[in-house]
Amino acid sequence: MKHIKTSDMAVIAVFSALIAVLSMISIPVPLGVPVTLQTFIIAVAGFTLGSGRSMISVIVYIALGAVGLPVFSGFQGGLGALFGMTGGFIVGFIPYVFMCGIRNKKYLFRLLSAFAGLIICHSCGIAWYYFLTDSFVSGIFTVSLPYLPKDIISILCALAVSDKLKPVIQKFN
Repeated sequence: MKHIKTSDMAVIAVFSALIAVLSMISIPVPLGVPVTLQTFIIAVAGFTLGSGRSMISVIVYIALGAVGLPVFSGFQGGLGALFGMTGGFIVGFIPYVFMCGIRNKKYLFRLLSAFAGLIICHSCGIAWYYFLTDSFVSGIFTVSLPYLPKDIISILCALAVSDKLKPVIQKFN
């Protein structure tokens, strides 16, 4: 069994906390899915920490919310929030952060990988919305398409932030 370093645990905890904080800062919209900075900070986590540690940070965030801590958007927590309208996106954060965390020196590869992860995340969100409402087309136009421009900008900003943040975090490892 591989031992995890204390510095890794600290970085994972910090990113789990950052995801929680930026998830709670939300702007409610009539469509039902609030606008948050979750996709931004999750992409930052992936780009900065790599797939393994960033996935753990997202899983810790989801686990904290599942046990009732109000870490999801709108200060929600518990299984009801996890299985609510945004539950598919919350679960979709796991493959999204994994795809953002794939290591490659080529900028274009990193971007395409992150966009693929975003598509998977949105697909999970649409599928869950469809499961709850029995309306696939409505799911696309309600919980996905309106948010894609913000999410694409989030990925671009996250890549720039992580390039500056990575050297700082590597000093502690």
